[in-house]
Amino acid sequence: MEEIAKLIANYSILIVIAMLYLWDSIQNKKRNAEIEEQNSRILEQNTRCLEEMKNTNINIYKSLEIIQSDLKDVKEKVGERR
Repeated sequence: MEEIAKLIANYSILIVIAMLYLWDSIQNKKRNAEIEEQNSRILEQNTRCLEEMKNTNINIYKSLEIIQSDLKDVKEKVGERR
């Protein structure tokens, strides 16, 4: 019985540290999985936003081309009237 008490006294701190390490490791894995899932959702959202920005830029480019050609037409008509 004394030997068991000595073993517990000698190794109880080691056991507590090992248990704390395991508990912390499990908690970190859970947190990392949550963070990874959150980052994945953010990445998907950013991808959709970038695609929408690309489409908007294409539309702006086309609109500017139309405006530019209209301005050329107006300049030509004004030049013909003079």
